[in-house]
Amino acid sequence: MSQLNKKTTIKDVAAKAGVSVTTVSQILNHKGARFPAATHKQVRQAVADLGYVANFSARNTRLTVRRRTIGVLVPQIQNPFFANLFRGIQDYLYDQAADTFLVSTDGDNVKAQQYMKQLIHRSVDGFIIASQLDGQDPLLKKLRRLRIPYVLLDQNEGDQAGDQIIVNERQGGQLVAAHLAAVKQGPIILVVPRQQSANIHLRIAAVKAELARRQVEIAAIYQTSALEKSAGALTGRQIMQDFATAPHLTIWAVADEVALGIIKAVRQARKQIPENVKLMGYDDTDYADYLNLTTIHQPVVTIGREAAALLQARLADPVRPRQVIVKPVTLVRRDSTSDD
Repeated sequence: MSQLNKKTTIKDVAAKAGVSVTTVSQILNHKGARFPAATHKQVRQAVADLGYVANFSARNTRLTVRRRTIGVLVPQIQNPFFANLFRGIQDYLYDQAADTFLVSTDGDNVKAQQYMKQLIHRSVDGFIIASQLDGQDPLLKKLRRLRIPYVLLDQNEGDQAGDQIIVNERQGGQLVAAHLAAVKQGPIILVVPRQQSANIHLRIAAVKAELARRQVEIAAIYQTSALEKSAGALTGRQIMQDFATAPHLTIWAVADEVALGIIKAVRQARKQIPENVKLMGYDDTDYADYLNLTTIHQPVVTIGREAAALLQARLADPVRPRQVIVKPVTLVRRDSTSDD
């Protein structure tokens, strides 16, 4: 074989860096904490100079612990909520013997079916599912039949087999209603999606029930086509038209993404937040902080980490008792509902 066609090996990297093969292997596999920064730099530079690419197939045949693969299904990767969820999953798995496959279903069950089939054919070891399914969904039935473990997040209901992490939506809805009642100026308007997952439905029901208990009237409920900024802007423009003569409004959007669109519509109507419109969201995405949006904080990055940890524990012990973790939420007050 000519020198030009010779593939660079880990031995070549070790020789160029002036360290052992074991040192290179541990540094490249994120297990080199005991080595000084200078050694890490030597190894990384040698890798870059030589264009070294690890042979994962060969490495896996030598490892006593097989590297696992995890499939992650989310409904909308462009939504910051699910991007942060995946960040939490990756944070946990970074130093674990696991790789992730992320797919976005766009809320399409046919896509979800196809992606699931592809990942199963790739011998994925387990799934973290944030897309909306119920306990009788063919996808979950197939996973149970194949004995592939999975962790469900709180868009799902009715499943009694997989481990699950859910957010306390009843608590969240009550916090929303209590804050709306406290800051109310003008009519109260709710903006909710036309199609509602189990957790969203529970969230809305809790808001309505708590407002009714406090004898606070809801002036109108508007439905959006999706939990997206564009849908929020469209609905926001309709609200501004319908309530054009109202000097004050109080609006709650079921998700921060929708609230961002409403902010645009309010500004286009030449009204001010919070002087004319008090606006509240839900999720506490990164945008909420930058736009001073009052919202409900969901610990989404933590949820991602804990979902990955649950799945790893299930893979290590398939017969352990089913785990259901309920996460609390908190109110985050910002300028969008202030009295200033």
